[in-house]
Amino acid sequence: GRKRLAQSWYRQLVHTGTPGHWWPLDDVAGATSAADKGYGAALPGIPDGGVTFGATGIITYDDGATVASFDGTNDVIALPAGVLAGGSPFSLEFWFTTSTTATAQPLVRYDDSDGVLANTRLIEIRLNATTGVLRADLNGGSTSGTVTGSTNLADGVRHHVVVSVSDGDTMTVHVDGPSIGSASATGILYGSDVGGEIGAKVGNSGATSTWLTGSMAHVAFYTSDMT
Repeated sequence: GRKRLAQSWYRQLVHTGTPGHWWPLDDVAGATSAADKGYGAALPGIPDGGVTFGATGIITYDDGATVASFDGTNDVIALPAGVLAGGSPFSLEFWFTTSTTATAQPLVRYDDSDGVLANTRLIEIRLNATTGVLRADLNGGSTSGTVTGSTNLADGVRHHVVVSVSDGDTMTVHVDGPSIGSASATGILYGSDVGGEIGAKVGNSGATSTWLTGSMAHVAFYTSDMT
């Protein structure tokens, strides 16, 4: 007869890929850190602003795991420096849901300085305001690359994003399976990775901050190009 997938199938799949860093975001309600269950040195995320752990899960075949919920006001999970210090190739994947288009919806970003100037973002993935389409930026000191989707993902449905960066710093973005495009950057300052954020773009030195209204799960970084 037809074989059924194990209820923990997705989690097992992530383990098979041996991510260097992996924040499932299934921490218990009231947790003061987001556990890193990857295969590298553990770098826990630090929640701030009232991130809700223990929210209802969004992924099938994840063994009923809960997720992190963000209120769109001041919630963020800060990620420590060092995740991208090894440079390319690397890949990033995560799941999210949101139904908000009134403002840009920040998903994951990593910086190489204080996040104010455009070329300080090593990598940033968000949904654009109004349209709800996904935008991914890979920024270098010389040139930067952008991939922009064409479908509104702020539809209240779960979505899976994979961003892969090749050894030659070409970024390819997949949403729910298919590729939505590729772009390249040059002069990327991987060695000055200073940390990142899940669910927010926290502006420093007077820059505008934006906040996710929605849920996220299974943010994982791999030291390989998953394209």
